[in-house]
Amino acid sequence: MSADNNEYKSLAQMQVNPFVAAAVILVLCAFVGVYYWSTGRSAEFAGPTHMHLSPKGELHIQVGNQLLLYDADGSYIDQLDMGQLGIDFSMGDFAFFNNGDMLLRVGEYDLSLSERIDSYQRKEQSDQEQPQSAGQGLTRCSIPDLVCRPFGDIRISFNRVYHLYIDPQTEHVYVADSSRHRLRKYNSEGTEIALSKNAYRFPNQMFWHQDNIYVANTNHHSIRIIKPETNSFGSLIDQIEVTPEQAHENNETWPIAVVQVDDNWWVINMENDMSHGGVYVFDSKWDYQKRLSLPEDADPVDLLVSGDEVLISDYDNLRIYRVSKQGKLLGMFSDPQMDKLLSQTKSQREFYDTVTNVSVIAFALFIVAGIILALRQSGKKESSADDTIIVHGEDIDINDPSIVWIEPKQSQKKWTGIGIVLFVAVMVLTTAMLAFSLSGNKEIIFFSVIMFAMLPLMLTFYTRYRCRIGVLGDVLIVQDNRKRFMAAKGEHVLYSDIYIVIDSIAISLGTNAASIYPKAQLIEHVYPILNKGTELDNRKMNSLLIYRKNSLVILPLIYALIILIIFLLAWQL
Repeated sequence: MSADNNEYKSLAQMQVNPFVAAAVILVLCAFVGVYYWSTGRSAEFAGPTHMHLSPKGELHIQVGNQLLLYDADGSYIDQLDMGQLGIDFSMGDFAFFNNGDMLLRVGEYDLSLSERIDSYQRKEQSDQEQPQSAGQGLTRCSIPDLVCRPFGDIRISFNRVYHLYIDPQTEHVYVADSSRHRLRKYNSEGTEIALSKNAYRFPNQMFWHQDNIYVANTNHHSIRIIKPETNSFGSLIDQIEVTPEQAHENNETWPIAVVQVDDNWWVINMENDMSHGGVYVFDSKWDYQKRLSLPEDADPVDLLVSGDEVLISDYDNLRIYRVSKQGKLLGMFSDPQMDKLLSQTKSQREFYDTVTNVSVIAFALFIVAGIILALRQSGKKESSADDTIIVHGEDIDINDPSIVWIEPKQSQKKWTGIGIVLFVAVMVLTTAMLAFSLSGNKEIIFFSVIMFAMLPLMLTFYTRYRCRIGVLGDVLIVQDNRKRFMAAKGEHVLYSDIYIVIDSIAISLGTNAASIYPKAQLIEHVYPILNKGTELDNRKMNSLLIYRKNSLVILPLIYALIILIIFLLAWQL
């Protein structure tokens, strides 16, 4: 083995073209850039989120940067583009004063990369509380004439999720500052008059009941009942755990919304990624009753009691469910204007989701192609240039008719090829059937990406049937799937239970249970030469092939790793 170590090339001896390296880095950066750009753009086309009733009883539904208005009977009134109020990207709540003025956040939404990462990882917000510009922050707007004025002299930079409640008796404003883990209280002029202590982890939606505030304290998995009085603001009255056994079984343990429906309490519990949760019903004493039967892929984010029904907004699926107060699904809340808006949002989302998915697949294929090209280029440099092989100073013509060639089992090769063709056919047909039967495309992408990613791995195993072994006297000749030849005799022939290695070329013999070559021919012609060769155990042989970057071992490992990465990425998509 020490003599063979001289054949290895060190990494320091390998020449890398700086222009090629720069091009590869640029392409990889382009893939990453496209991925984050497209995912960010897709997120900008938001589904229905917050729903509120105005003092006149008009229903307001927020869909992205649009606000849809309906009368008490659910008839369409108007649509407001919130960009007219100076809202660059609507990412928080809104609420109404008694005269119909609306409180909301205006200004640009321009987080830095580190802020976006912190937001995605749900880290506590530690940036400055003051807005970066005078026109940013909570603002009081008169909707009919679109006139807005700052809410208070000292405003907070609410550039992440927050929730609002305005007490109709005093017009005091309560804000759940989720990412800073605080509750804030303002008077009607916008002066902060109270701030809660550190008893919250991502407080979310609030509900007023019997002069107390019920807060969804998300990361503490509970509903916190507190006092609203200024002198004792935030003081705990009670804390209720709202994650019954069924919620844990469904991994839905993160409460974000609470509302009273007659004598019962309804709570939205999210999954670990803060999406696609369930609505859980508790009685007046907070004993668990049931989980509402919504569509399996439901993504509820807000609850609103409207007349004899409860409306539930579904962010991801672009729906608003109508549910009876007994918890029965009645249908969807819709009208032509909303249907048009949601259809446009869906098309825009799907376009950028497609760009994201294509960038992931292209990235994986780029890596695979680069690895294959590198291995092929390396193989070309090491392979012989003609049909003559020099073995210990003697020339051997591979076209010599006296060479005994041992071919792989043809029947086995044939059925392996048929199996691959059938696999591709089933893969294409199944993907086509899924495309027609599934309303969404996530399942299709997930299935298709994994199936197509497995194809190169299967083809890699098939290439083992395109090799052959030659015997000329005491000389052993190996030919790989690219028709490269190497020959040796004696101790220069390395072998194990599975592989034969001569110089830079290795071929697979298969296993005892599934031999690639006819066993009788191996015993008659090959084994006598191997008896004079150098035997390695399987561990040492695999280590040698990995060290030599041989495709027989390297490619399956790389493909398996790529399939795992694509699986994880596709699962996220």
